Amino acid sequence: GGLNVAWINQGDWMEYTVDVATAGAYTVKFRVATADNGASFLMDDGSGNSYAQIAVPNTGGFQTYGTASAVVNLKAGVQTLRLVSTSFYAWNINWIEFDAGATGTSNVATALSGTEVSSFQADSSLGRAAVLLLYPNPTPDAFYLDMNDSHTGKFQVQIINPSGRLLKTYSFEKGLPEMQVQVSLAGLPAGVYVVHIGGDSWQEVRKVIKL
Repeated sequence: GGLNVAWINQGDWMEYTVDVATAGAYTVKFRVATADNGASFLMDDGSGNSYAQIAVPNTGGFQTYGTASAVVNLKAGVQTLRLVSTSFYAWNINWIEFDAGATGTSNVATALSGTEVSSFQADSSLGRAAVLLLYPNPTPDAFYLDMNDSHTGKFQVQIINPSGRLLKTYSFEKGLPEMQVQVSLAGLPAGVYVVHIGGDSWQEVRKVIKL
């Protein structure tokens, strides 16, 4: 990968000052690598307002790179963009690229096999950015997942502890573009957990804090 920032872990962040010529939708590409499952980060405005959450799939090595992308709406002018790691799993980043306009899809293409892992960042069939929201976060007991996308069929929600142990699995079936489900954290101690959401052709990773 050449020059890269390495050993990025939970809570690590990087800030960049950018000058956006024109307000609008941009496809942001992140060249990333990890040998772990469950790595993720978000891009925000430097004040905690999130633009996108990006899952970093296992690319097969810390110098085996794939390109993850997200469609974000940016205002015009000089501003701060921050990348914040949201998982305990380490990952590296090689470069970031901004393309004007939305591509209509968002995916991660691994460098080894060309396998594509679908992401929730955008959905051309909806004509707008797809949505997967997790709230409240932090939460004392349970959280909701709000989904608005074209994916249908069976999917699972898995709760994983920081050491990678699978603690809970919930199964659901999605028949309409919009769906809300409640996920219980009952019986788990307070702490940070990885939430893996996925079906046959898509997956997403989030973080939740139990109080």
